Amino acid sequence: MAMKQLTIDGHSIELDKDGFLQDLNDWSLDVAHALSAEEGIALSAEHVEILQLLRDFYAEF
Repeated sequence: MAMKQLTIDGHSIELDKDGFLQDLNDWSLDVAHALSAEEGIALSAEHVEILQLLRDFYAEF
C-alpha cells in the first residue's frame, strides 16, 4: 500500500495509513494547519496554543 504524503513548501512529508505523521520531527505549525485544513478545521490561536502545550508536555515526558 502506498504511503500518503503531504507537501509543504516543496517538502514531502510521509503520513501513515490513517493520516498521522510517520516522523514526529516533521511537525511544524505549517503541517498542523495543512492537516487541519484537510479535516475542514481552521486552527485558531487557541488551538495552536493547546497544540504547543501538548507537544511540550510530550517532549518532556
